[in-house]
Amino acid sequence: MPKMTELILLSPVSGNVIPLTQVNDPVFSQELMGKGFGIEPDNNKIYAPVSGTIAYVADTLHAFGIKTEDGAEVLVHMGINTVELAGKPFTLNIVADQIVTAGEEIGTMDVEQIKASGRPTTVIVAITNTADYLKDIHIQTGQKEAKKTAAIVISNNQKSQTKEKVSYSQIATDIIKNVGGKENINSLIHCITRLRFYLKDESLTNKEELKKIPKVIDVARGGGQYQVVIGQEVTNVYDEIIKQIGSDLANAPVEDKPTKKVPFTQEVKREFSRFLSVLTESIAPLVGILGGAGMFKGVLAILVQFDLLNKTGGTYMMLNSIPKGVFYFLPVLLGYTSAKRLHSNPVILAVVGAILVYFSTVARYLPFPTILTNYVSSIFPIIFAAWFAKHLERLLKKIIPKMLQTTFLPIIEIIILLLVIVTITGPLILIASYQLSDGVNSLYNLNPGIVGLVVDGSYQFLITLGLHWIIIPIVVNDLATNGHSYLNALLSITMVAQGGAVLALAVRTHDKKARNKTFKAAASAFCGITESAMYEFILKYQRVFILSNIGSGIGGLICGTLRVNNYALTGSLVGILSFVDPKAGINSNFLNAIIAHLTTLLITFILVYFWGVKKNTNDQR
Repeated sequence: MPKMTELILLSPVSGNVIPLTQVNDPVFSQELMGKGFGIEPDNNKIYAPVSGTIAYVADTLHAFGIKTEDGAEVLVHMGINTVELAGKPFTLNIVADQIVTAGEEIGTMDVEQIKASGRPTTVIVAITNTADYLKDIHIQTGQKEAKKTAAIVISNNQKSQTKEKVSYSQIATDIIKNVGGKENINSLIHCITRLRFYLKDESLTNKEELKKIPKVIDVARGGGQYQVVIGQEVTNVYDEIIKQIGSDLANAPVEDKPTKKVPFTQEVKREFSRFLSVLTESIAPLVGILGGAGMFKGVLAILVQFDLLNKTGGTYMMLNSIPKGVFYFLPVLLGYTSAKRLHSNPVILAVVGAILVYFSTVARYLPFPTILTNYVSSIFPIIFAAWFAKHLERLLKKIIPKMLQTTFLPIIEIIILLLVIVTITGPLILIASYQLSDGVNSLYNLNPGIVGLVVDGSYQFLITLGLHWIIIPIVVNDLATNGHSYLNALLSITMVAQGGAVLALAVRTHDKKARNKTFKAAASAFCGITESAMYEFILKYQRVFILSNIGSGIGGLICGTLRVNNYALTGSLVGILSFVDPKAGINSNFLNAIIAHLTTLLITFILVYFWGVKKNTNDQR
């Protein structure tokens, strides 16, 4: 028997240590990169979690690897999708082959800058050669100071065996072939784990064949990219691909890259994907605050209903300014986030959003006729403004002399943007947004029960296709336009169904470790975070996936039949207060919401408990 030894992993940054399964990235949360843990940082300083030799440092400085003397290969990854920030938030004073000591300060990450970009700041520590090195790992969760023990790794005290030599050249050839060939690649970048292709036509790819290639862990889509997950050796594979396709495609600006003519339908699909990416990534940083503000409206309504607050009193007016202010100045917030996403000036766009809100209050006094000038709580006009500003800024920088740009460029840009929005695009976009909201409600009103059955019965299929994100902007527009959303009530039901399915697995299993993981995934789903439940359990087992969709569909049928309405961008059990009518308080809508959610939970639990697993075993069918 090999001798067991321990490796101490220190927290590389101060913050809250969490299990890797709770990290908001399926590649890491499914432990495809190896076992480890995450930290939600509250400090900028980064320290070495172990002693060893720096194996590599990412070109974009968002990640690095350390190899210990006894063979552990430790990855430290700072933030999620931070490769796209091109190294701006990071400083590292280490280089490859440098020897470091556990607890040694090696750099910084600008947590606030990463937050401002709308990306999670989670720092991930993973042992990438888990299969060869790791026997067991014990994570010490909770708040930790940097340089304190965060995990104890049990190893076999054996250095990783030299594996069969892999031909990176052949791997590169096979990947190029199955992403549609060199002529289908617009640009290629990579982070510490993934090859990120910008392709001309994704229909030419072969996902199943890609997943069979050695070193390929998974294939995913996101942000307009076709992502091939490699892991630690991504740089070796990337270098070989670049040798074969040419260095002109490495990090090439996608928007400026001439592309081969593609069929009109493919061009529409590609542009729609880019538009959807901008839309969802602009809204994503605001989801939490919009959801919290919406629920707070429900709390205030309950306090007023039970005479604990007076609607005309100063206390109520002060507290009510919180949710009112968030939604009222939504164009300001979206101006900032959409500009960050599109790389235009976020301060200028925030100012434009503020002016649009102010303009809405004075439009009736203008000497010329205006239509649909209420930009309060609107979302689409300001996002268009951010896109237009990106191109406008380039033009103005060419026209205005550099010495005058600081003073004159911002105000000229603001004036042009406002003229374009107020006189041309704004009214048209607002008409379209109202029509979109009316269309969704009209479709719902045809037969709410059937609509609920179809939407909730198919929502998890949309997730597997990456199409579910299209619904979030529709919900936000619905809430901003009408103050409520029947559609969001249906989405809340799907979260509870996923939680109920995983809860059934937790109760059925006799494996203590598996039970803990499934209980945590269920708890996360009931708190509105379904990634762990979906990617770790539901999608892995065909029967559980089908039964959870059936439970979700039945829940949607009940929810629609009862015409349950939602008043905030949140849901699941933790968001139950978002079903309180801000004007009426607790009424039949709130009670019907409780009935729909609990019934969905019970039905899905029963379906998966009795038919989702084999009898007398812990294995899912």
